[in-house]
Amino acid sequence: MSRGTELFSASAGFLALALTFTWASPAAARTVSNAVSAVDDKAPDAPTAADAFPGAGGVELSWTASSSEGSRPSPVGGDFTSFGTFSNVSDVSGYNVWFSESGAEFVAIPGPDGGAPTVGPGVEAFVDLGAVSGPSYVYRITAWDGTNDSDPAETAPVSLGPPPVLIMEVGPIDLGSVGPAGVATATVDVSNDAADAEALLFVQLSADGDGFSVDPASLTIDAGGSTSFVVAFDAALVGDMNGSYEGTLRVSTNDPDPTDRVVEIALSATVEGGLDVATIAVSTTSTTFGQVLSGGTLDRVVTISNNGDLDLEVSAITVSAGEFSIDEAGPITVAGGAEATVTVTFSPVAEAASSATLTIASNDADQPSIEVALSGEGVTEITSVQPLDPNGDPILGWFGRGAGQAGPVFKVGLDDFFLFGDAFGSSTGDPAFDVKFDIAGPSNGPADGQVGFDDFFKFGDDFGKVVANAADIQALLGI
Repeated sequence: MSRGTELFSASAGFLALALTFTWASPAAARTVSNAVSAVDDKAPDAPTAADAFPGAGGVELSWTASSSEGSRPSPVGGDFTSFGTFSNVSDVSGYNVWFSESGAEFVAIPGPDGGAPTVGPGVEAFVDLGAVSGPSYVYRITAWDGTNDSDPAETAPVSLGPPPVLIMEVGPIDLGSVGPAGVATATVDVSNDAADAEALLFVQLSADGDGFSVDPASLTIDAGGSTSFVVAFDAALVGDMNGSYEGTLRVSTNDPDPTDRVVEIALSATVEGGLDVATIAVSTTSTTFGQVLSGGTLDRVVTISNNGDLDLEVSAITVSAGEFSIDEAGPITVAGGAEATVTVTFSPVAEAASSATLTIASNDADQPSIEVALSGEGVTEITSVQPLDPNGDPILGWFGRGAGQAGPVFKVGLDDFFLFGDAFGSSTGDPAFDVKFDIAGPSNGPADGQVGFDDFFKFGDDFGKVVANAADIQALLGI
């Protein structure tokens, strides 16, 4: 009989004991003080042979790995018919680095995410970039298993030497304007004003922000010496896109003065004459179909323009009411400077006024969605005709006759302006109010029951336009 079979034929108490024995290896690097809560209260073995020595960028540390790395057996799978399969896993989640400055208490150096460990498993080296010249440092290295720190391995005292004195002009750096593929640079002087000939100044440099860079990345300056570094902005790195850009220059040094250990300087630059992002525009934000015979149809064309340089990606085109339909639902791509059209069809099925909204969604960051108001009326007899310009777009600023003329003048001009002026300022209920002068609302939207500046601006858009379908209007009026 196999041992697995024996295990399952035992009493319940023996079974529990056997299962515990099977899963708890005497070689495991952690113990469980409570089988229910599984609390890890055993620390990994300590690292050994920790060393520290001065380097160009700070104190450089090295140590020997903890023997607990890769030493804990862990079961693989859930096969209870045998003693199972085990593999060695690490009982070390990383290493914590602690420092003491000039005999003060030890303080842990946080890891990249702001917490433990300072470095990950399998890494036995670290550079303390926060160390400065002047003080003496002692370091302790502990292995960490995610819960417990091991005993420490301690280094001998180390010093970066006499303190340097940083001299550098600090203030925002504006690199100005550049064109496509242009590069703007600024030179920053830095010097070491220390009197002690042994005082070396170490400088680490980095630039954050799209398009910005700094060269070189590090400097070593003797006492009394000076040098410079170059901050640059490259338009090509931001795709030659027009706009204002901001960044940060970070200067880290070993000067013991807290204000000079880390210096951050604001960077700025502008790209002009390059490329513009996709910008959507539509030929109208309000279109009126006028009267259409029930059962018939009438088309209007809405033009979508891209006033930018990058492709305009129109993801969807929708219309909100059944009496209106479109011939293009997207997605479509409109190249820079190009146009696309959407034909909107009004198909009334009854004698009633209808309205809807045409919505165009795109990758324009400033206008991700743009709307066009639609309106029309289903009738059994045409009693009015919507004036159209040569492009087929509705003319709302033509009011049907010339002042003092025997008949209509088929062009939006001063006659229409004087008629509009007489109605300006009126609203629903006023004797002077006439709905034909209420041609727009806020943001060039639908009529809002008052004749004001929204209507005036729309009238201005139509001023000077010629009514292209004058013959249809004349036929309707019998002139």
